Amino acid sequence: MPAYPFAAFLLTLLYEWALRTKPNLIKITGYIILVLSGIVLSLQLIFRFFNLSELTGSYIHDLRTIHDFRIFSIEFNHPTFLTAVMWLLLLNVFIICRMLLKRKTTRTTLFGILALFICFQVFLEASAFPVFKDSYSSRPFAEKIQARYNLKDSTYVINDLSEFPNLYGLNYYTGNHFKNFEKELPSKGYFITGSTMIEKIRQKYAGKYTFEMLDQSESKYNEFNDIMVLYRIKRTPSP
Repeated sequence: MPAYPFAAFLLTLLYEWALRTKPNLIKITGYIILVLSGIVLSLQLIFRFFNLSELTGSYIHDLRTIHDFRIFSIEFNHPTFLTAVMWLLLLNVFIICRMLLKRKTTRTTLFGILALFICFQVFLEASAFPVFKDSYSSRPFAEKIQARYNLKDSTYVINDLSEFPNLYGLNYYTGNHFKNFEKELPSKGYFITGSTMIEKIRQKYAGKYTFEMLDQSESKYNEFNDIMVLYRIKRTPSP
């Protein structure tokens, strides 16, 4: 963040240089942003009336891509009020910027380009980005297990990042209470890991711990790239 003011000042100097020596660069940049905005506006409008997931289903076989198209299809088919407002705002600024690009005044064109770029970014933040990021968020699973179990100060994970992904997001949404299982070796508590990794952990701690499955996430599309599973753990008494 401390670099932002200096970056803004540098961009201002860059714009002034382009206005004096490279006015055509301003127009080229404007047309690029104009084309990108037009594509996004058209896609949003087309897929408001057509199902994106159904149209692309027979051509796509990657499961993650299918998932992405499905969530965008739902968003485009059922836009929120905020999305509709931002689409109309972007459309109006798009039309104004298109008119400004036909003029010879480079400085006026620059202001139009900046306004269009800002509206373009705001539109993406209000429409496309939230639905994409939310579909990979671990927050729903965190809220579900927090409502059912008392996880505070008794939840453990494997912190070996060379073999296991980091559950940073899930830890954040559950209040940053995760502890290192291999360091603590608790007598009992809760344990979270991926469904494809539990067998390896069971084998490593065979005869030492029992792992009772309690709950799991609805899909593998999250920061863990796997179905997250909550277990109740208990140390096996020594013979």
